[in-house]
Amino acid sequence: MRKRRTILVVGDSFCDVNAGPLPRLPEWGRNVVSPERILAQPGGAALNVACNLQRLRGDTALYSGIGRDAFGDLLRVHLDSLGLTLAWDVAADSDEDAPTGVCMVLSGPDDRAFCSHFGVSDAFDASALVADGAALLRRLGPCHVHCAGYFSCAALRKTLPRLLLAAREVGATTSLDTNNDASGQWGAVDGLPPSPGCHGR
Repeated sequence: MRKRRTILVVGDSFCDVNAGPLPRLPEWGRNVVSPERILAQPGGAALNVACNLQRLRGDTALYSGIGRDAFGDLLRVHLDSLGLTLAWDVAADSDEDAPTGVCMVLSGPDDRAFCSHFGVSDAFDASALVADGAALLRRLGPCHVHCAGYFSCAALRKTLPRLLLAAREVGATTSLDTNNDASGQWGAVDGLPPSPGCHGR
């Protein structure tokens, strides 16, 4: 029987702090009371994709930046509950005070507003994964590499082309979800290998 592909998801992890639905979005100097509980929940494009893939099929690993703080602890507990492998603990080799990315989500009757701090998601890159990429991908077996949260991961963007090339060299397929650019500038997605195995450009 042909072995099912492992999926390695690379990209952002956030803790989302959700408030709402609010009767109106707050104004400066005013307090709007949320009729529902304010919840801290796992979020981020890469983490969400990895968790849902793990629920659907298993055989999923996540390479992401998660800090050593209360928000990071919440994310790790969530990953453990799903049996989802954190392929490399970015915080282990970085500043212990580097924070987990957090997004505050305020939901109003007609729209939403966000306030984000990218934290480790904006600072980690794929250097270690590229250095040992071929060995890791071979260890995973038949593999697909999905990259998500491109515009939330400034440092990762610089090493992403090498990672996708390393994946292609060992026969892995690849995909890319840029997600939203909070700056609104929507810069070019540069340097990615022009291959039929690399989608989402």
